[in-house]
Amino acid sequence: VPHTQMANLPSTAMSTSEKTAGDGAFDRLRVLFESQGNSNYIGEPVSIIEHSLQVAHFTSQRSGDDKELVIANLLHDVGHALGLEVKQEMEMDGCGVKDHEHVGADFLLKLGFPHRVAKLARSHVQAKRYLCFHKPDYYSGLTEASKTTLKFQGGPMCEAEAEAFQNDPDFQNILMMRECDEAGKLPGDQITVPDFESYRDTIKLLVNSTGAV
Repeated sequence: VPHTQMANLPSTAMSTSEKTAGDGAFDRLRVLFESQGNSNYIGEPVSIIEHSLQVAHFTSQRSGDDKELVIANLLHDVGHALGLEVKQEMEMDGCGVKDHEHVGADFLLKLGFPHRVAKLARSHVQAKRYLCFHKPDYYSGLTEASKTTLKFQGGPMCEAEAEAFQNDPDFQNILMMRECDEAGKLPGDQITVPDFESYRDTIKLLVNSTGAV
C-alpha cells in the first residue's frame, strides 16, 4: 500500500514549552498512523489510514459544521492501530483487536478529546449491532470481515438494547457515521481524499477546547 498519504508531513516549529495539548494529541496520532496506518485494514481492500481518511471525508460531506462528528469518525478505529503498535496478536479470527472501540475511546479521552468525540468513536460497533437487529438485510450487505467481527461484538442487538440505543441524542448521527464507515473501504486508487495533515487544526481545536494539558 502506498505511503504517500502520511509522507512529508511538516513537523511543528514550536518549542516543547509552547506546545498545547492539541499539538501533543495531533503529534501522538500522527506518529501512530505513520507507523501503523499503512497496515491492512482487517481483511478489507484498504489500509487503516485509507479507511480512516475516506470515512472522515464522507462524514464531512454529511455533517454540516459538526467537527466532532468528523474527527470521531476519522479516529473511530484508532484502537486497531494501537493494538498493532504494541504488537498485539490479532483477535476475532484475525480481524482486529477485540473491544477496539473501547480501547480507542479511552485513548482519545486520555489525549484530551471531548467526551462526545470519544462516545461517537466508540459507538460505531453499537450502530452495526443495532442495524443488524433493525434491518435483517443489513447483515447480508456487510463485508465478510465485518460479519466475522460481529460474532465477537455481541451479535445483533436484542430489543431492549435497541430501544436504549435509540434514546442516545446522537442516534441519527451515529447511524450516519456507520454508513460512512461502511462506504470507506474503497481501494486507494479509486478515490482521492484530504490527507491526515488537513485535520491538524480541527484536532488541536477540539482538544484545546477541553482545557486539557
